[in-house]
Amino acid sequence: KREREGRTDRVASNFDTMAKLGDVTHGHEALRRQFPHVEAEALELFGETLCGGPSGEPDSEVVTALADMQLEAQEAASRGGGGTFLPTRECTVHLASESGATSGSDAAQRLSVEFEGGDDPPRVGTVLLLKGLPGPDGGKGKDNMKVAMAIPTGEVLSMELHDGPIRFWMCDYGMHELRLADASGDVFRYRFMATSPLGDFAAAMDRFHDSCDWVWDGGWTEELEEATMEMLAALDSHFEAMEVAFTKSPMGSMMMSELGPARRKLETSLAKALENHDAQAVGRVYGAVRSLLTNQSLLDTFSPMLGGGASAVPLKDSHLYQSVVAFEKARFGAASDAKRAEVKEALSTLILAADAHVAELDHGDGGFVVRWRTQVRETLVQMRDDPDATIHPLPFQQLRGEGGGYIADMMKSMCDSFGGPGGKAQRADTIEGLSSLSPQATFMEAQAKVTRWAESLVDECISFGSPVAPFEVHGREPWVHTVIASMSSLLSLGFGYVTQGAADAPTSKLIALIDRDRATLPLDAEEEFLEDRRRRDRLKDVCRVVRAARKKGQRLSLSVSTDFSGSLKALREHHGEHWVGPSLEAVWERMLPDQRVCAFELWLHEKGQVDASEAVTPPKLVAADFGHPHTHGQAYYVATRFFDREYRNLQPGFILAFAEAAFLKQAGFAFWDLGGADKSPMMAYKPQVAIEMDRSDFLRRLRERARAAAATASATGDAAAGQYASISDPQAAPPAGGARIPKGEVFADIGEDQLWGSQALRAREERTRAALEAAQKAAKHQQKPSKAARKATKQQQQQQKKPASESAAATISAPPAESKAAEATPAAPAEPLKGSDGASVGEAAAAGKAAESPSSADAAKALARQHFMTVFQQLLAEGVPQQDAAARALREVASR
Repeated sequence: KREREGRTDRVASNFDTMAKLGDVTHGHEALRRQFPHVEAEALELFGETLCGGPSGEPDSEVVTALADMQLEAQEAASRGGGGTFLPTRECTVHLASESGATSGSDAAQRLSVEFEGGDDPPRVGTVLLLKGLPGPDGGKGKDNMKVAMAIPTGEVLSMELHDGPIRFWMCDYGMHELRLADASGDVFRYRFMATSPLGDFAAAMDRFHDSCDWVWDGGWTEELEEATMEMLAALDSHFEAMEVAFTKSPMGSMMMSELGPARRKLETSLAKALENHDAQAVGRVYGAVRSLLTNQSLLDTFSPMLGGGASAVPLKDSHLYQSVVAFEKARFGAASDAKRAEVKEALSTLILAADAHVAELDHGDGGFVVRWRTQVRETLVQMRDDPDATIHPLPFQQLRGEGGGYIADMMKSMCDSFGGPGGKAQRADTIEGLSSLSPQATFMEAQAKVTRWAESLVDECISFGSPVAPFEVHGREPWVHTVIASMSSLLSLGFGYVTQGAADAPTSKLIALIDRDRATLPLDAEEEFLEDRRRRDRLKDVCRVVRAARKKGQRLSLSVSTDFSGSLKALREHHGEHWVGPSLEAVWERMLPDQRVCAFELWLHEKGQVDASEAVTPPKLVAADFGHPHTHGQAYYVATRFFDREYRNLQPGFILAFAEAAFLKQAGFAFWDLGGADKSPMMAYKPQVAIEMDRSDFLRRLRERARAAAATASATGDAAAGQYASISDPQAAPPAGGARIPKGEVFADIGEDQLWGSQALRAREERTRAALEAAQKAAKHQQKPSKAARKATKQQQQQQKKPASESAAATISAPPAESKAAEATPAAPAEPLKGSDGASVGEAAAAGKAAESPSSADAAKALARQHFMTVFQQLLAEGVPQQDAAARALREVASR
């Protein structure tokens, strides 16, 4: 009976430990990753018995048998005796305790992985050989430890422990997370990317565009002003000629309308740059030109069938594009040396990544390979190496295809995106010329496309619909329900969105966004957030501002959608020209009653302030966020936000961010999502209130939460079978979860406790203070002379008194000059005396003299403390844990 009870307790413990790792999957997929060379039939057979016992506990004998089969099959494949050869890479897992850390927290031990051959991330297709994991019987204090790998699809796959290295096949591009859980309640995590030449190339392309967009850092010149004016004039002339050529047919007029947003964006950016010398506007010019080039290439391709005929002058030779080149030359010339060097470095990285990607491609005659080898590479190398060469956008657009090749790339990417029934994704061969998503695609098919784009997408924009039939946004019945359903699906798939259209147009066009870098705040990741000094300093400063406001008698409150229309009006006044137009506002008004859109409002209440009529002044709206709950109430996406610049010293945008995040965590949300992040001035606040992560990491986290929430909903009978519905169907997206956000006031008086992360910040500062005090105490103890040194000092003092008394008479009768010399040069013993600890008495005397002189002793201690603090703070800035930093700083002081 005792044996049965003990076995039951172990099984329950295993279940509890495994649950801490997430919604862990066993079975065929997990086994296929861990034993990639074992035949599928064997995996199916063993998978049924692995956890098929009454206890559900993995059978160690089955795991051992699979490990033996894997080793045998892998050796046969390496000898060419059958099976697929898969490259392997060893890595060692380290689970190191931090001295002084408390048990039961993630900070108690740090998980790290050391990869063979350096820190370069593993490639897709590699089999990792993980060493250092515990065996099936634990050992080294690791009893009941469970291991799993979270993969980019959102699945968490169990890794069955056995003797020897544990294998894991990296099948997916993107962020992975190795997780270890033990019976004590600790969960340890280590994130790493699985990359590919294609993924590196696409990332290098995005990084280059980001650096190039924002190269100009404020130095306005006459050349830049002249180039800006010339480009505005050339833009007008170019579009006048195009309107004459293409408005002869309805299709031509429609295609011309597609150029409208790019033209307006370019004109607006140039005008603002000219008027305000604004860095944001100057930076947007480069992106607007890239967008214009894409649409112009499509228009030129279709021009014969649209009644426009072939263009008389190639785009690169047109007056418009020559003005673009002149503008870019002036923009780079006005930039700082550091910014220009940053762009050149990004360009060099891009060339190397493109070379590696071309080498990987099998078909040497493919469109991308031909363009790279015959057209583009030489041009980019010249831009990199020639100081007089101008970096301009056309060669980079040519990399993505142009003319007939551009359309061919687009069509091929559309055909290859799906691998058959069920929406199984196929990885892309290369980057796409133009990426689009059909509203008729099923949710599962769209998810497969997102997986594909995580690796291959360049730029963040996805056309929803098609270039010739874009998806329209308006609030009229019955289409508004299709718009709402589509927006909900896009958010749950991991997209953000904007709309494009004229300010007075009755409809607008929906553009899906999936940026390279995502600014998202995991609401349970306070410690991860506080690891970055910029974020710590910002949160600390916001806490200070809130305390100061209270001392002034001001009160800040947070409410949800109490004045939605007034907040929209304030948004329009703040941003001027903004992507939120009347058509989207009409859709938001329809979403508002169901809490599928919310406005978080920050109000300032002045104490006792009255207006001219002696009435109490109403509270002032100083900031607002507009966003959407989605995916079972797990995530909240901020579509746009503003703050009142009149109150910038109050930091209302930052206060709103941390207060809003605190409420969302309290309401059960997992993520506060600010969308994409880049180097633009308008995005500078995002890294201070959120964690910037690769888009594959964001998708993995969102998908994992969605899978767990869907499993819970399925268990309660609330799940909808929306995976096979089209993304424009109201049944496709999971429930938004807006009921978790009540309308009305949620924080009546915002203090530090209503700011997300403030309690964790205080706890961190208390730990730092305690560690510092302990280190200072240890340093003080280190400066105190030892007992042996004090004894040696006393002996030397006694020896010095004796010869001094014997020579007193001679000293009195000596001449004054000799007396002064005798005073200045005391007699020294013939040989150095030794103390009981072997130290010379001279050294001990120096220590004793320092002890006898309070001022010199205090100065030495002060210098030691100052040196300790300098080293200690420097180590903390480098990311060294507090206890280790204190110990290393103490050793540094002691060695001087």
